[in-house]
Amino acid sequence: MKFEYVLLLKLLFCSLDGLMLCIFFKALFKRQMKRLKFLCNFTVMILVLVTINLLNVSLLKLLAVPLSFFVFSILTFQISVHKGFIYTFIYYIVFCCGKEMAFEMLLRLLSAIFPQMNMMLTSVQGTVFLLAEYVFSFLFLIYVKRYISKIEIGEDNRFEWYMLIMPMASIMILFSFVYMDYPNDRYIQILMCGGAFLLYFSNIVIFIILAHFTEAMNRAKAVELSALKKDLEISNFENIEKMNIVYRKYMHDIHKYFNQIRYLAKAGENEIIVNIIDGWEKGLASEKPILYTGSAVLNSILTEYSKKAGERDVEFSIFAEDNIKLDFISDTDKIPLFGNLLENALEAASKCDKNNRKIQIRLFMGSEYILVFQVKNTWIMDAEKEGMRLLSTKKNAGNHGLGVGIIRELAKKYAGNLELEELEEWFIATLMLSIVMNK
Repeated sequence: MKFEYVLLLKLLFCSLDGLMLCIFFKALFKRQMKRLKFLCNFTVMILVLVTINLLNVSLLKLLAVPLSFFVFSILTFQISVHKGFIYTFIYYIVFCCGKEMAFEMLLRLLSAIFPQMNMMLTSVQGTVFLLAEYVFSFLFLIYVKRYISKIEIGEDNRFEWYMLIMPMASIMILFSFVYMDYPNDRYIQILMCGGAFLLYFSNIVIFIILAHFTEAMNRAKAVELSALKKDLEISNFENIEKMNIVYRKYMHDIHKYFNQIRYLAKAGENEIIVNIIDGWEKGLASEKPILYTGSAVLNSILTEYSKKAGERDVEFSIFAEDNIKLDFISDTDKIPLFGNLLENALEAASKCDKNNRKIQIRLFMGSEYILVFQVKNTWIMDAEKEGMRLLSTKKNAGNHGLGVGIIRELAKKYAGNLELEELEEWFIATLMLSIVMNK
């Protein structure tokens, strides 16, 4: 074939590989650059792939092609290095190597059945067969994309490493198929070809299973949060009802207090009057439930942790600004957002000396469009860090750090962020959420 024709074919197939890579990663991660820069990066990657293929060195292909995919994914998508490695490897094994080896077995089977195909493969018909292979793989990726996009990429890195087991096992088996002597028995040939395609498909099925698992877990989580939200709303309603009962009781007796105060005032017993009023106010304050905000769910969360703090001898103070805006946060998000922060603060403060167990909460509007929820607690341990990011003050940070990760993810949903700060005996967590992005 002419060099120009070969170059055109290489450019076409490398472009399809790059396009499939973008479809795969876009289903899992967000792109982090503008379209023009993305197109420049994509073009550079395609040119690198074409150059590698024109050199036609097997070892170079095996190493340089996945490396090119890896570098492109890191530069283009919001993805860490280890995630970039894992998912580049999965894509390369499943949608490149797995596909090529499965179709290689099909080609051998067809050549054994139809010997005249060996001549066809060195001509234009061979290119048609290769194009059919790419079209099939492309359409197959489009089909499984809807499942891939449902998978939630979590913080558990160990689970992601486990995902490499199946692709690794598949590629090793397929390698053995390709490089072993091809059997003469037709049934064994068909069995090997069918097995190669089943291995190819099985790697895809993993994504479908993970997608269904994610949906099931999300449904279970939604049901759990809905039940918790209902309990919190009932608790808030009971607090309001309790408040009404308290006020009705005191209002029922208030005319008796006024009559006694009137007689005592005429008798000049001012000190007794002061004692009666102080006792009345003290009794009212001790029985009156507190409504911190206009959100039933947040009120119940604050009330719950106020009680827990009392049980652990932790001084718990709350300042909530009037007329704060909370409606833009869904009730199911309030529970993990505020609950995890308060749980972490209570856990840390309760480990301090009994005379130094304090939690101070401030809830206010940082501006017209920014809600600020700040939790300040005493602590006695250094937090684990990832770079400059604080993760957890707990000994088992591998598990408890997940709560901080959940808060950060939810904060992104509301175009906000979580800032953690060490200040001598105080540990300060400041959650800021944007109202503008959620109008």
